This record gives sequence, structure tokens and C-alpha cells, in this order.
Amino acid sequence: MKTIHLVLVIILAFITACEEKKDLSGEINTNEIEEIQQDSSQADTNLLIEELQGSWREPEYPFRRAEFKDSTVKFTEEGVIEPPSFKPFEISNECPFLPDSAANDETYFVNPENEICEKISVRNDTLTFGGVESDYTIVYERME
Repeated sequence: MKTIHLVLVIILAFITACEEKKDLSGEINTNEIEEIQQDSSQADTNLLIEELQGSWREPEYPFRRAEFKDSTVKFTEEGVIEPPSFKPFEISNECPFLPDSAANDETYFVNPENEICEKISVRNDTLTFGGVESDYTIVYERME
């Protein structure tokens, strides 16, 4: 009778240990997931900044141009009193000046100097800026 009790206790201990191990292996480390997401987001940002490099012009208004150099941009257009100069910009998945912008699945062009964000996308040789709080779209084509 003692042998049967001993065998049952061993089997019960074995089952319990297996269940605990199963629970531990199924745990998700949220810190690791956040780090992976941040690394992926940073890689996407760097890739987009790389795609932006060079000169772009608006086909409907050819005197409006954008020139990207590293993490700076210079916008040129007619009738502006102040001469254009390169200004820093950022690419982000959220706009620091708008609450709840991270909930959208958008990529933002962030102008920290003027505290403005615009939606941005690059496809083939087309650069598109779009309004966040108002509805507008500005399309640029890459200059050869």
C-alpha cells in the first residue's frame, strides 16, 4: 500500500512540474516584444529617411521643391521673403504635438521647430504629404 501511495505522489509531482514548466514556457516577455517593435520601427524610419534623400518637386506647382539631406529638409517656393535653409525633421509613428496620434497606423513627418506633423509616404518616385488635423494632400515627384 505504501508503494502505491509513493508511486501516486511521484506521478502527481511529475505532472505538477510539467504543468509549471508549460506555464513558464508560454510566458511572453513584454519588454522583449517592445524592444523588437522599437528596433523594427527605427529600421523603418531609417529606411524612409534614406528614400527621401535628394530633390523633389511638386508637378502642379514646379517652383515648390523639397530637398532632403540626411535628417534635414529645405523647402523652396516662390514669394517667400526668408531665404530657404535646411531645417531638422523627424520621422515617427506618432506626432508628439497631437494626443492619441499613436493609435493611428500612420507615419508622420515631424517638424519640431514649428511643432507641426504631416502624414508622409514614399512610393516609387512619389512623395506625399497629407494633413493630420485638416484634409489636404501635397504630392512631389523625385527630380532626376
